[in-house]
Amino acid sequence: MNIQQNMYNHFLDVADSYNDIRTTDLKPILHIKEKIEGMKEIKAADIGCGGGRYDLLLFQHIDNIHLTCTDINKAMVY
Repeated sequence: MNIQQNMYNHFLDVADSYNDIRTTDLKPILHIKEKIEGMKEIKAADIGCGGGRYDLLLFQHIDNIHLTCTDINKAMVY
């Protein structure tokens, strides 16, 4: 089995409990918010978004963001 398949299987196995066992740090979100301050519209993508923990924080802290989120492992996206 190759490394990509191993990673896919790992996240398939942990998907149900992933958000419960991971922590989310607000500091990177506030840094991004500071760097894009003054921009009228933000269009971004999160490739490998998992359960979207950081994406939810982006939506909570950045009003003018349009975010496309994707993950190869459908078990991670809920």
